[in-house]
Amino acid sequence: MKRLHFLIYTVSFLLSTSLFAANFSFNVTDTVLKTEVKTPFQLASLFTDHMVLQRDKSIPVWGKASVGATITVKFANSEKSIVTDSNGEWRMDLNALSASFEPKTMIISSSENAEEITISDILIGDVWICSGQSNMQMQVGRIPEIKALIPTSSNIRSFTVKNTVAFEPQDTCEGTWVNEHPDSAVAFSFAYFLQKSANIPIGIILTSWGSSSIEAWMPREMTKTVPHFKTIMEEFDADLKTKNKIQTILDGPEPWTKHDNVFARRQSNILYNAMMHPLIPYACRGLVWYQGERNTQSMEGMVKKPWFYRNSGMLKYGETLKEWIKNYRKSWNDEAMQFMVVMLPGFGKTLNSGTDLNSENPNSHSWAWMRESQLKALELPIHR
Repeated sequence: MKRLHFLIYTVSFLLSTSLFAANFSFNVTDTVLKTEVKTPFQLASLFTDHMVLQRDKSIPVWGKASVGATITVKFANSEKSIVTDSNGEWRMDLNALSASFEPKTMIISSSENAEEITISDILIGDVWICSGQSNMQMQVGRIPEIKALIPTSSNIRSFTVKNTVAFEPQDTCEGTWVNEHPDSAVAFSFAYFLQKSANIPIGIILTSWGSSSIEAWMPREMTKTVPHFKTIMEEFDADLKTKNKIQTILDGPEPWTKHDNVFARRQSNILYNAMMHPLIPYACRGLVWYQGERNTQSMEGMVKKPWFYRNSGMLKYGETLKEWIKNYRKSWNDEAMQFMVVMLPGFGKTLNSGTDLNSENPNSHSWAWMRESQLKALELPIHR
């Protein structure tokens, strides 16, 4: 009988222990499942103190926060709220405002965060993106006539995007709004005379890099509309050596060596991913584009060697430019987004492929062919 009691006691003890262990395991698992990693409460990169917002257009404001959080934006005597989506992303469009020199403050709060984000000294005016290669990147100090404009300039602010690359489209970029002109001779002179003419605040977003092609600033989705770009990206995807070298550059110390800098900026697509995509859909009047020289190394394009000559060439540039403009307007959801294309100058340079090396002869393969291609942008409809 004692042995029977002992067995009953032992079985009862083991069962209770097993049930406790199972219940404990369930509680731990349940706790782990309920534990969520909160998304940091943040705004898009362009929303900093001293920013300029586009006048007369609805103003997109966006960022990230915890899933299901209620985001509230207070600005210019108005208040709007929205709930973040399943990815913790949010966006709201504020009402259009008239140009104003009066500094304003924007306050953004989240129901999941105690601290508010406050952006101060905001002006309302015209915002222009200035992009392209070295002619757009050339510093103000290198042109004495433009440098001389600095003492009489006012109400110009700028945001300069850090030069870098990325394999995938990025949501953020490095830079901040400053209460001073951009260090680009073309962008500054454009802003200077625009400000004097319109008498409103001007904001310049400078995102440019020397020796870059138009393909460098094209999103991958344009492989559907531009055949030669499709070929370029297929070759890029298959080129593990190039991709590994780019990753090594990104993982290495800064500043990059001159060789690495040139190698990165001459690639297709990856400049767009890092330096243009993060700007979408910041409201702007338009984009000033000073680029083309990188695409003048051939007439027909897609030269096999050197590799960085594999682009549209001069004859395909016009149709490529038109598709690029259409894509950007679609990305910004703004058919009225203006594009100002700076045509290459009469530099007198010719290719050896022409029957005449005199740049003034129509038979020569000069930059005149590129200027004719750039004119094709005028074939697109104008929306106001």
